[in-house]
Amino acid sequence: MRGVDFTASSLHINRVRPTGFLGHLMSTTNEWPAHFPPQCPPADAADLSNTVFYLVEHNPPTAEDFRSARERDTFIGKPECERASLSCGLTREYILRLKDSIPRLKSMLVATSDLKAEHGKIKPTGRPGHHSMWLCAVALASAPTLFQVEQ
Repeated sequence: MRGVDFTASSLHINRVRPTGFLGHLMSTTNEWPAHFPPQCPPADAADLSNTVFYLVEHNPPTAEDFRSARERDTFIGKPECERASLSCGLTREYILRLKDSIPRLKSMLVATSDLKAEHGKIKPTGRPGHHSMWLCAVALASAPTLFQVEQ
């Protein structure tokens, strides 16, 4: 077209980051999910390099199983970055003890995954044995296939 400048410098592009599941799929492994507050995960969180034990409601796990307290609007008053994480354990014994000690968790299933640094960060928080896990956007979108329910 004559007289119209289509160079990148002449165009105003509004880059809106997609949210929800679509946003997770479009992110790269180095990006964190949109529901994470600033400075999250914390600087003192370690790279994942563990077998992680996690409680789910469904077999096989679904995306719903991997919604944080922040997304579910629960645990109000707790630190926002911890609310954006997923609670997990590094031992089967811990996760079974947790499951047996809290009535609403009794019917949940134990799922496991061998996670690496590319999947996210982890930090001990709360009671002994409890960890907060922050999955990067791509890993969070893949979580239903990364985690397998134990039989």
